[in-house]
Amino acid sequence: MASTGPTKTARPATAPTSKKRIGSGEIGADALEAAEDVAVRGPAADDSDFTGGSDSVTYSVALPNTAGPFSMTAEFYFQSIGFRWAQNLRAYDAPEPQRFVRYYDEQAGRSSKLLASDTASAN
Repeated sequence: MASTGPTKTARPATAPTSKKRIGSGEIGADALEAAEDVAVRGPAADDSDFTGGSDSVTYSVALPNTAGPFSMTAEFYFQSIGFRWAQNLRAYDAPEPQRFVRYYDEQAGRSSKLLASDTASAN
């Protein structure tokens, strides 16, 4: 007899850190140890500093000839169901996907979680 229990389990969430390097191995998965069905694909597979659930991102902003000081804040959010994935369900003419899309539309604006934030300033 087949099991009637859950087919997937959730990992416990971790609190955001105050480190400037998002993750620092504390959240996410190691791309090198991921199972084939969830392995990193495409250009991200060649990202040398994406390891152990951590990545570094560099922003470069072109500024006109304007005097500083300047400040920029970057925020990293997690949302369990992405916009595009939810929008793909709109095409299905069945009660279940339509109900899901309605729930998504009602909750999406408040369903994300801020994981990390950092501010940089320059003169």
